[in-house]
Amino acid sequence: MIHHAVTVDRPELRYRTSWGGDHLVRGRERMTDADWVSLGTAEGDDEYYARFEALFGLDIRPAG
Repeated sequence: MIHHAVTVDRPELRYRTSWGGDHLVRGRERMTDADWVSLGTAEGDDEYYARFEALFGLDIRPAG
């Protein structure tokens, strides 16, 4: 990805390179700012993980 970014004629401002990057960007584009802020009001990890998965389609629960 780095090679592409520095050699392409028309580079992008940002590149999605992390695990789940596309899901995160698409999910954030679909939600309002209020939805984004409310994600941080979850009371406890389990509630946060469930909300995050509903919004982004990614399960970020720790293994185990």
